[in-house]
Amino acid sequence: MSLKIDDLYPLDRINYFSKPDDINSRELKFSHTGPKITINLKEDVLKKRIQEYSRKKKITVEGGFLSRFSANTIIDLLPDKNYVDEEDYANLAHGSIRLINYVLFESSRSSRDVDTLVFLDQSARPGAFLFNKLWSELKKAEQLPKNIKKPEVIFLNYSDSERSGLSDLAIRLLTSRLKKSVGQNVVVIDESWGSGRSTRGGMNIIKQVQQAGSRVIGSLNFEEFPEWYTKEALFPALGLPIEVAEDIGRYLDYVPESDLEELIKIYHQSYKTFCNSPRTSSILGLKSNSDTIELNLDGQICTKRVVEVVYYYLKTAGGLVSLSAKEHSSFWQTTVHHREMILAHRELLAEVARFVAKHCQLQTDIKS
Repeated sequence: MSLKIDDLYPLDRINYFSKPDDINSRELKFSHTGPKITINLKEDVLKKRIQEYSRKKKITVEGGFLSRFSANTIIDLLPDKNYVDEEDYANLAHGSIRLINYVLFESSRSSRDVDTLVFLDQSARPGAFLFNKLWSELKKAEQLPKNIKKPEVIFLNYSDSERSGLSDLAIRLLTSRLKKSVGQNVVVIDESWGSGRSTRGGMNIIKQVQQAGSRVIGSLNFEEFPEWYTKEALFPALGLPIEVAEDIGRYLDYVPESDLEELIKIYHQSYKTFCNSPRTSSILGLKSNSDTIELNLDGQICTKRVVEVVYYYLKTAGGLVSLSAKEHSSFWQTTVHHREMILAHRELLAEVARFVAKHCQLQTDIKS
């Protein structure tokens, strides 16, 4: 079966649904005019190529993943799955090409390019990597319009199923972080759609940090959720635990505005200054900077200094911006994520991009 890139959801139709669940209606299409990437590649050929590549690079093991490394390291992280064989590479290629086509479609039909792609963290990181790599391979092969630039890719740590609300402070912190990154023509991207509510929520957040006159639309990356979706070991970044972010947000709601502004200024100086300054503990109503709090993280009790937790709340804009896996692991005392696994996974995705790009062709002035 050859890969197809047309018979999928209309990527901007989410703006017009009265009920989010309606996005499951697959008969809807969008009419694509202007430049478009077409692909001539059979699904079984692609899968065979990646399996051969994984064997060559030793990125597969029986019942696990990444034979280059200790089986004891990986068995707890990816049990009972051979990732290389289970992944639907046609789904990855299909979705990535379609997303690139949508950028071309939107850029060619409007007076301004799509300048920003906002991927909903954290499981979106591999999809964003594949998009960037495939765009680069297509550009190298001169299969992209020269007048359309690649959008800037940024990340928003948001899931509707986890969030019960956002504080005004979180939005303010996010605005400060993203005001120079979010452009005028933005697409918010989730891996796939169940109900579409996370995409809607992400769109609403970005609208709050954008300048007047900007445009925000929603998109899915893949028709089906990729195999990596539930495998945190493959994500290079993780978020502040939702329950911690919400508790700290409520705690800071009681801090007077003038004190809150001063607290943010101290935060911008340095981690050491923030956590050791007597003024920090005074603003937070603590007896000292050594005051601790017990946090329940996935059933495990973790005791941390209050000033440290508040610092990371500010650093992550109330949990809306992810920490690096290293920061997350060291601070929250969780399993250290294995950089080798992430790099090996990216090797596979890079090969998907290289191989797919060889079977793509740019067409212009067409209508499907």
